[in-house]
Amino acid sequence: MMRMTGIALYFILSGIALYGGFVLDADWAPVAGGGAAMLFGASAATDRARRVPPVVLRLFSISFAAAATLTVFKVFPMQVLIMFLAAGMAWFAYELRGGGSRLRGRAATALFAAACLLFLPVPGVHKPVPSAPSDYSTSVEAGRILAPNVKSRAVAAAEWLARSWTEASAAGTAPEEAARTGAPLASPEASEDFAALYSLPFEVPPALYRTEGAATDPHALMKLLARWNDAVEGDVTQGQTVMGIGTVAADGSIGMVEPFEAYVEAASLAKPKALFVPVDGYLRARSVDKELLVVPVARFEEMLYFLNEPVMFWPLRNFGLFCH
Repeated sequence: MMRMTGIALYFILSGIALYGGFVLDADWAPVAGGGAAMLFGASAATDRARRVPPVVLRLFSISFAAAATLTVFKVFPMQVLIMFLAAGMAWFAYELRGGGSRLRGRAATALFAAACLLFLPVPGVHKPVPSAPSDYSTSVEAGRILAPNVKSRAVAAAEWLARSWTEASAAGTAPEEAARTGAPLASPEASEDFAALYSLPFEVPPALYRTEGAATDPHALMKLLARWNDAVEGDVTQGQTVMGIGTVAADGSIGMVEPFEAYVEAASLAKPKALFVPVDGYLRARSVDKELLVVPVARFEEMLYFLNEPVMFWPLRNFGLFCH
């Protein structure tokens, strides 16, 4: 009875570790895997059937515990621990199959199949896929300032399975309200009056770039554009939907983000009037969608310069800006 309880707890902790690793990418996932490794070692020590030599089980238990420890300290990737968890599941499935009961035999077959899928991961399970864009627009009357989002297939599948009835009840919400999910960047100085310093489209106050998170946030380019648009008179987007990908350094230069192609694919689905990308990503973006107006910008000011032109000239201005 104690052994069956240990096996049940092993599968519960393994499931928690797999959910935390595959779906949440949580730091605590290896800890749950470590608990499963300890349970495997304790259970293997009480194995009286001797279906395999005891020394093999001991070596595997030690390796399992070492892999869990090294994964906790980020020496090993989570995938290594997942393989050990899968191997443990396969072993317990093999033990259950030897119980003689038809129900236990079927359960063992299902567990063994699940273990094989984990040990030989499903192709593309971690591949980024497009997600709903974040909307940083500050006014429903102005154009839309969007930033693309991506998520792994595993996360997308888990979110689909976990969708609650409250999301269905929110389906009638106005698009302008439901889509505004983006969180703005933290302002550097609340007392700074940027509007008094703005001189479209050539000068940008350096304080705008000294914003927490701008150097690492893939949405930084669009978040700063939203702050700019909120501070100046008029609508710099001219009523159009624009999107952008890129970090913004302290000097205003635009940096690359990864997975870049996945972000471009997500942006393409939203069909913006223009997509702003770092100069280094122009050709990569064009390889994803040749119909999309992709605008390469090296600095934040270049995006403002582009947006200040009449919309009908955007394609021509993009060619000149890229050549420059």
